[in-house]
Amino acid sequence: MNPRPFPARIEPLEARIAPAIALQHPLPDLVAGPGKTGAVVDLSEMFDPAATSPNRTIVEFITNFDSDASTPGIQAGIIRLELFDELVPLTVQNFLSYVNSRNARGDYDGTFFHRAAPGFVLQGGGFNSEGSRDHIVTGPDLHNEFDPSRSNLRGTITMAKTDLSPNTATSEFFFNLADNSSNLDNQNGGFTVFGNVIQGLDIVDAIVALPTQVVISGFGAPVQNFSGSGTPTADQLIRITEAKVIPTTPGNTTGITFSVEHIYQAGTTTPSDLVAGKITGSSLNLKYKAGGAGEVDVVVTAVEAGGATVSDTFRVTVLPNLITSFVTDTLATFPAPGETGVAKITLTNSAGGIAKGKVDIRFYLAEDNLNTGLLVPSGAKIPVGQLLNQSISIAGGASKAFASRVQVPMELVADTSTAYRLIAEVTPMGTLATQELFTDDNVALDGQRNQLLNQFGDFGGRTKVPLSFVESDGDRVTLFLTGGGIGRLSTDADGKIDLSVSGGTALSKLSARVAKAAGGDGRINLNDINFTSVMRSAALGLAEVDGFVAASGGVRLLQLGDLTGPGRLSIGAFLPANTTAATIRLGSVSDFNFESLMPIASLTATEWLDTGGLDETLTFLSLGKLQITGAKNTVRGDLQASVNVTGTAAVGSIVVAGFLENARVTIPDGGTILLGGIRSSTVFAGVTELPSVLGDFSDRGTISKFVISGIRGFTGDLFVDSHVSAQNLGAVVVRKVAPDNSGSAFGFIADVIQSYNRVGGARLARLDAPAALDAAGDYGLTIL
Repeated sequence: MNPRPFPARIEPLEARIAPAIALQHPLPDLVAGPGKTGAVVDLSEMFDPAATSPNRTIVEFITNFDSDASTPGIQAGIIRLELFDELVPLTVQNFLSYVNSRNARGDYDGTFFHRAAPGFVLQGGGFNSEGSRDHIVTGPDLHNEFDPSRSNLRGTITMAKTDLSPNTATSEFFFNLADNSSNLDNQNGGFTVFGNVIQGLDIVDAIVALPTQVVISGFGAPVQNFSGSGTPTADQLIRITEAKVIPTTPGNTTGITFSVEHIYQAGTTTPSDLVAGKITGSSLNLKYKAGGAGEVDVVVTAVEAGGATVSDTFRVTVLPNLITSFVTDTLATFPAPGETGVAKITLTNSAGGIAKGKVDIRFYLAEDNLNTGLLVPSGAKIPVGQLLNQSISIAGGASKAFASRVQVPMELVADTSTAYRLIAEVTPMGTLATQELFTDDNVALDGQRNQLLNQFGDFGGRTKVPLSFVESDGDRVTLFLTGGGIGRLSTDADGKIDLSVSGGTALSKLSARVAKAAGGDGRINLNDINFTSVMRSAALGLAEVDGFVAASGGVRLLQLGDLTGPGRLSIGAFLPANTTAATIRLGSVSDFNFESLMPIASLTATEWLDTGGLDETLTFLSLGKLQITGAKNTVRGDLQASVNVTGTAAVGSIVVAGFLENARVTIPDGGTILLGGIRSSTVFAGVTELPSVLGDFSDRGTISKFVISGIRGFTGDLFVDSHVSAQNLGAVVVRKVAPDNSGSAFGFIADVIQSYNRVGGARLARLDAPAALDAAGDYGLTIL
């Protein structure tokens, strides 16, 4: 708030009058929030010594968290908040707009806590618990009212925001579960604390202690009574069933009458019509002049029945406050010097007074070193466009958009370590410059990093152009990207080629063509592949990769050639529902881990080897088919990596042409396991360790068919030192067992085996009575 002289709180009384009333709680200053036409002030608290939170709003969250599981029904967990009305007025008014906005899909009723980070925060206020779990309707961005005197300590409630600007909070909030001041007070302008928990902090702690489930991408939402299968229901999510303001109990004002003594221009004795005041009982109703702006001092006088008089003065601020936000930037992610685009911003008035006057708007490219990881660019600013002397007239809570042509200067030189952020700076002019309530909101940072073209450059994007380049062996590679997004080829510090795609959509398709030169290998040789957004397909069967592959936004079809590690292939969730199943086709893979948050319809590779002894693992959320095919007369088709399916859906099939070797296969339930052979490995369904008693089967697991089929051209033993276990085994066919295992037992353990055939040996049917069967050396069947 702007500094100003402050009138005395209590007017001096004549010595002959002995006051019979005493001012207990001075009236707080008020700031008009966006769209506010007035305010109501409770005057009774001025003389109420018992008021515990004078001039502050109390809000109650009623949740569906069961605070007493021993009592039938839901014993609703209640969280009560005290808001700092007088310290962070715009933030409190913004918060209350969501508390009080009934049935407009912009209120807190029905939202759920979508992020639980034990020892850190519990976050909510963003997403509906019903239907598609979309974000509630939000109002304008909020001015950041952080002050270091209000730190992010345990038990406080704070506004959440994006990392693009300090002034990007809307509806989301979080409870601090610990002293987070060293972190949250010192980033992105500080996170604004606007209240604290006065009842129910134990409820907050209990909610955070619940199991979590990913419902909103990247966050674990606390859930109750959830089995872990499927999607949590609204009753299983922890939601706010009702958010409401708790009315204060009026103080005893019997025999006291109130009047508005004066309304002056701030710091003067000149009357003002900016604010009108009317008293009803002990309530002061203030009304702001439409289209007005300024500050006034309001003097309220209380007269006791015996004639004693007490006055108090408080200030009402009805001024504008402009927040600058980026809407869009049509510059390519990798623009060339001289390229033009259009930048569009909005000015939002986040306070109550009308913003009327002129502004200058200037656009810059600010140097942003890619190696620092800093959010706000700290390098030089290069002018790229401007809009000067722009007239505005923006009411509180309203916005106005501005668009400008911007051009990358021809003299800028490409540098692989430097990117640029587009910045808009807005300078209020004339009287508007002196009227603004705050002064630190005139800069907007675009979220897109613009990196100038280097050796290869970009492709796709606005022009949908392909990109061609010549590899060191003479092969010409052409890359195509359609359906949205910008592709990028660059070189790393070792001169290796990296491929990335950003801004993709569910329609984006990436493909490649290779014109083989004499002496060339006809392949695309890449180090790292990074898809930072969703992709429909990436058909790169000619690409050989020796770094990592990441598709963080999910991909429906991924086709690559040989992968040579050490490396990792990771697939992110395909939002919003993450029910789309991916198809992955690979060549020969060695020393690569795999993980997918998407369901996998099928994963196919010619082989998956461990040449470095690093114990690679293939981790699936769910799996339809895993197939290691081999290649006729050249590749046997071994799988030397473990397989772990973390979800509860049954696996369709696992088919390995060669050996499953030195691997652990752990699945919840399964169909067909068809292996050429198995060595020093385990295959478990519904258990994670080798069972010794029936009770060890903690989950009912089934393998409907387990077959050792043999390997073309291989004449040795095929079942060697391995365990297969599931509560229910269907048809089992095994051949060429190596019975000598140095005295260590191995073989099959189950509760029920429908049929068993050791080719050339025992043939058994319907085994369900506890027994040890078909012993051959260290090999045998165990029915628990």
